[in-house]
Amino acid sequence: MAVSNIIEAEPVITTTTEALKTIIVGVGCRRGAESAKIIRAVELAVAEAGATLEQVRLLASSRY
Repeated sequence: MAVSNIIEAEPVITTTTEALKTIIVGVGCRRGAESAKIIRAVELAVAEAGATLEQVRLLASSRY
């Protein structure tokens, strides 16, 4: 995903991934937010939802 952000490409998800991974996470944050805090927030939210990171199909964020 980091590479696709750098080259402004859209990641492609295969059918197999869609079938096996069911969680999509959307992240919004302020510019300059610490990556460690964002990662921890995603981990906590996924756990609170009763899921694991292995179930995450897509992590979406916007650039400002």
